[in-house]
Amino acid sequence: MPLLAFFKSDPDVVHAMPPAQVVSICGNGRLTDGSECSEELKHYLRQADSARIIQFLDQCLVGFDQSGSVLQDVVNEIGRRFEFRVENGRYQGKKGEIGFDGKWELPNNHTIVLEVKTTDVYAINLDTIATYREKLIDAQTITRKSSILMVVGRQDTNSLEAQIRGSRHAWDMRMISVDGLKKLLAVKEQGEETTAQKISEILIPVDYTKLDRIVDIVFAAATDIQESAELPESPVGSQAGSTTQKAGDYKFDFTPTMEIEAVKQRLISTFTKTHEVALVRKSRSCYWSPDEEHLSRFICTVSKTYPDGGHWFAYHPGWDAFLAPGLPAIFALGLVGKGFAFFIPREWMAAQLSSLGQSGSGDKAYWHIVIRYVDGVPMLVRRDGQSPLPLSTFRVELD
Repeated sequence: MPLLAFFKSDPDVVHAMPPAQVVSICGNGRLTDGSECSEELKHYLRQADSARIIQFLDQCLVGFDQSGSVLQDVVNEIGRRFEFRVENGRYQGKKGEIGFDGKWELPNNHTIVLEVKTTDVYAINLDTIATYREKLIDAQTITRKSSILMVVGRQDTNSLEAQIRGSRHAWDMRMISVDGLKKLLAVKEQGEETTAQKISEILIPVDYTKLDRIVDIVFAAATDIQESAELPESPVGSQAGSTTQKAGDYKFDFTPTMEIEAVKQRLISTFTKTHEVALVRKSRSCYWSPDEEHLSRFICTVSKTYPDGGHWFAYHPGWDAFLAPGLPAIFALGLVGKGFAFFIPREWMAAQLSSLGQSGSGDKAYWHIVIRYVDGVPMLVRRDGQSPLPLSTFRVELD
């Protein structure tokens, strides 16, 4: 059975397979340029979650038949997770073709020419790698606003680093280990909407004689993650439906991260089965389908049940902008300890924003989504005494 049919019929079995076995059921099992095997593997990687991507990376470094080609595809998939426009390169050189491993177009129109190596034990000819970039420039496929990124499996890369520093390519060539790439992927998926831009700045060659710029990038990315983690799942108090609030107006109560993640996984599983579409993680709470346009969009957030029996969530302007192009576009409200959730379409959610309480300002602003139960009916609380709105229509039973 071809991989895609196998994956659709029993995805859990495919996810349990080692990478070598996955490749063996793609097409004819041989990764050659333009082959059905290659296309099926790329399609599978587009739908895989980050844990599976990391597993593939680790297994590629251990080594198996065709692991070098698989590593090339996995690294390119990580480029897509960074929200770059990615063109996969060739597995094997061919006369008349430019032999790059991948091309990543960054948000600022800088292009990275990718070179993937499982190890640096063997001599690497930097001039040959630099020639790929020059040929792409000559072919007007890329511009001078470009550089080379070498992704190397081993962490002990001192000799290669010295080779790059001492060469004439020191200003347009950089290197990162597979382990470093894995860490960037984790930072990206736990950050907020601007984190991808900050990651792209790290990958571009700059003069780091003065370290302030890279410190600014790392600090900003870390701040994104910290602020995401510190945003409370619920405020305890009666002011949640007011027009505006300050953090000092009520006591915050936090839901443990493990509980939140467990509920999120149930939300995602229910959405993917209901809509028959895969989701990959964009940021801490945002998910989208792996197609080129990311048509299906999904945000999930979680609240515990509070003493009054209600729940509280935040809804950010950035989340609303993320959902806007989606078809479907769902804002999912998960409840700790409950077997149901609320899947609210973005169009309905957007129509209610003017009547909801708010906190913060600028890019730190968010709306309060407060649910209370009236005679057992879940109701969305609105500000200034406006009548609450029933949410029963959006209730879904979770897998």
